[in-house]
Amino acid sequence: MEKTKQTSIKCDFCGKEIEVNNFRQKRSEHHFCNLNCYVNWRKKKISVPCSYCGKNIEIFPLRKRSNNLYCSRNCYYKAKRKKIPSTCEYCGKNIEITPSKKKANNHHFCSRKCHGKWQRKRIAVYCDFCGKEMMVLHPRRKERKHLFCSVPCYVKWQRKNIPTGVNSDRWNRIEIRCDFCNKKIKIVPYRYKSSKNHFCSTKCHSEWQKQNSLGDKNPRWNSEKKICKSCGKDFFVMRSKSKKRFFCCEICFFDWLRKNPRTGKKNPRWNSIETNCDFCGEKIYVTSYRFKTFKNHFCNKSCFDKWSRINKPRGRSSPVWKGGSVPFYGTCWASQKRKILERAKYASEISGNNGGLLDVHHIIPMRNFI
Repeated sequence: MEKTKQTSIKCDFCGKEIEVNNFRQKRSEHHFCNLNCYVNWRKKKISVPCSYCGKNIEIFPLRKRSNNLYCSRNCYYKAKRKKIPSTCEYCGKNIEITPSKKKANNHHFCSRKCHGKWQRKRIAVYCDFCGKEMMVLHPRRKERKHLFCSVPCYVKWQRKNIPTGVNSDRWNRIEIRCDFCNKKIKIVPYRYKSSKNHFCSTKCHSEWQKQNSLGDKNPRWNSEKKICKSCGKDFFVMRSKSKKRFFCCEICFFDWLRKNPRTGKKNPRWNSIETNCDFCGEKIYVTSYRFKTFKNHFCNKSCFDKWSRINKPRGRSSPVWKGGSVPFYGTCWASQKRKILERAKYASEISGNNGGLLDVHHIIPMRNFI
C-alpha cells in the first residue's frame, strides 16, 4: 500500500508545525496539534465588523462561518429592510426591491397590473422550420430556444436536426439473435442481463414455450403421475396432494362410490357400538358418545314412548306434578283482566316495558282455591 502524502502546516492556535494528510488539509480550514489547542481556540474571541454599520464586535471563531454578522437586532432588521434600486420590465418605472427578491426572480414589476400585462404581451416570431410568422406570449419566447407553428413542423424539425437510432448519442443497444427463429434483434442491456431467452415477437415466444417449457420440461414442474382407480387413465397430481388423491375427476370418484358403497362398517370413519333396544330387544348401533352418556337406548321413538309409559311416572305420581291445568277461570275473567291491565297502564310490573303481549297471573294459583 502506498503511503498518503503529508504536508507540514502550522497549528492555528499555538503556531506549532504539524504534518497533515492532503485530504484532511483540503477538507477543513483550521488545523490543530491537539485537542487542548482546539478547545482554547474555540473559547478565544475575534473582533469582526458589523455587516450594516461597520462597528467592531467580538464573536467566537465558529460563528464567523455565517456570511452576515450584526452587532444588534436593529442592525439586522435594518439590513433586511434595505432595498436595491431596479426598473419595472413592462413600463420602465424605477422601483426599489429587497435583496431576497432580487435573487429569487429575474423579472421585476412595479405592480400586479404591469405583471399581468407583461404576461399577456405577444411578440411576432417566426417558426424555426417553415418560417411562418406567428404571435407568441412574451414569457414563452424567453423560456424556449425553438418555437414552431404546429406539431407537424416540430416533428419534421426533430427528424432533421436531432439524430435518432444508431446516430443518437443515447443509442445503447446490443445485437443478438431470436432464440426461436434466429432473426437478428436489438435490445437494451438491462433486458439482456435480466432474462436468459430473447425473442423478436410474442408468437416466437409462445411457440418456444410450447416446445421447451410445458409439462416435465418446465423448471417449476412439481407433479407425479398416477393411475385413476375408476377409469384407469393416467393423470398428474401435485406431490403435496398425491397421498390423498386417487381419481382423475369427480365423475370417476362418484362412479367408484356407487360400485363400492362406504356405508356402515365399510366406512373408515365407522365408530359405533352394537347394543339392544331396551323395549323390543332388537339389535341397534349407537355412537360411542351416546352409549356413554345415556343409560337406555331405543331403536325408534315409538319404542321410547311405550317404554316411558310403563317405567316413567305420570300425572299425580310424577315428581314434577303441580296440580294440573285450569282451563276455565269463570265468566267475569275477561272484564277482570281488562281492569288489571288498565290499573297497570299496560306496562309489565316486572320489567316496566309498555305494550306487547302481556299475561295476567293470579298471585295465589287458582288451583289452590277451586
